[in-house]
Amino acid sequence: MIGPIVNASAVAVGCVIGFTCGGRLPERVRKNMPLTFGCASMTLGIAMIGQIRQIPAVIIALLLGSLCGELFDFQSWIERLTAVIYERNKEGGSFHGMTEENFSTLFSSLLVIFCFSGTGVVGSLNEGLTGDPSLLIVKSCLDFITAIVFSANIGYSLLLFVIPMFAVQSSLYAGAASINTFMTPVAVSDFKATGGILMLAAGFNLLQLKSFRLVNMLPAVFIILVVSGVWTRLMP
Repeated sequence: MIGPIVNASAVAVGCVIGFTCGGRLPERVRKNMPLTFGCASMTLGIAMIGQIRQIPAVIIALLLGSLCGELFDFQSWIERLTAVIYERNKEGGSFHGMTEENFSTLFSSLLVIFCFSGTGVVGSLNEGLTGDPSLLIVKSCLDFITAIVFSANIGYSLLLFVIPMFAVQSSLYAGAASINTFMTPVAVSDFKATGGILMLAAGFNLLQLKSFRLVNMLPAVFIILVVSGVWTRLMP
């Protein structure tokens, strides 16, 4: 289980470096680098959407997943957490003038990017099946830089992603053989496309163009595996 350990360690170290050294970075770096990451997220999302195999299945999964998320309002759980973090740290200047709403939106977007990205999920399954951690190693390098940049803006709070990210990846690693029965080539492509839509939405959030309630959209990445399989059988 090399990949999940390396990825979690990379994020933790990146957060510590960013939080410790962030105050020494010029203001233009702290303001403009997140915008660059927003563009990168949108680009990656568009590339992943391009792998779609069954458009109706992806749309149905996205709608059902978002409906489920809105009914249970998972986003509100994150908003309560971010409100506590913001109130405890705003006086220390950790957020560099960022409003609580912007912090909550950014936190949710980074949660999706770190913990539920297509690269992380596919990389964990791939290592569990083949023993090859290369995809997660690549993700670790990207996450390390991302953690430095964003922890310079929002402080130590990014460390909170380490535990859920490791839990998701290690669970996928351990259950790869069982999950693989659902992961047909078509389902993998549709899964990546669904994740790409969330990455595109995360890019909009990072660029502050539109605020998507991303956590409420997350159930779609699980539902697509079922919907894609059913659609393949109904519409071969």
